[in-house]
Amino acid sequence: MYAQFDLDIPDSLDSALEALAGGREIAPLAGGTNLIVDIRARRERPDRVVGLANVGELCGIEAGAERIAIGARTTVSDLLASPEVAAAAPSLIDASKVFAGQMVRNTATVGGNIASGSPAADLVPPLMSLDAELTLVSKSGARTVALDEYFLGYKQDARRPDELI
Repeated sequence: MYAQFDLDIPDSLDSALEALAGGREIAPLAGGTNLIVDIRARRERPDRVVGLANVGELCGIEAGAERIAIGARTTVSDLLASPEVAAAAPSLIDASKVFAGQMVRNTATVGGNIASGSPAADLVPPLMSLDAELTLVSKSGARTVALDEYFLGYKQDARRPDELI
């Protein structure tokens, strides 16, 4: 029998943050390549899942003069298709090329790969080598955390339950 949970599908970042502010056993869902497996294996037991598929503010790649911003819901395939990422972060492209199979690359998100907290997260080493920073947002505001300070231990991180990457 599958785990049961309530599902919210907000259509804006504000609505998603409002849904996350409702309690501790709430899981954000973007690509789902890790979370769905964990729910089925009962390693994760959220009361509610907040689906981020319609939250456009979390997608995209923006290149600036000295940095590149990658939305948390940007897929690995999106990275591979980006000339800006190829120019600014070739190591991230190299990691993306060998990231799982094509179907997973089309679904897996940058934010999900980081949020999984797995030591096998393919994108984390190149992002750390690039001194990546994360913006964590909640209803009470935003904060920036260096990626190398985000991980606190195995599957433990600095993200609060009401925050999104």
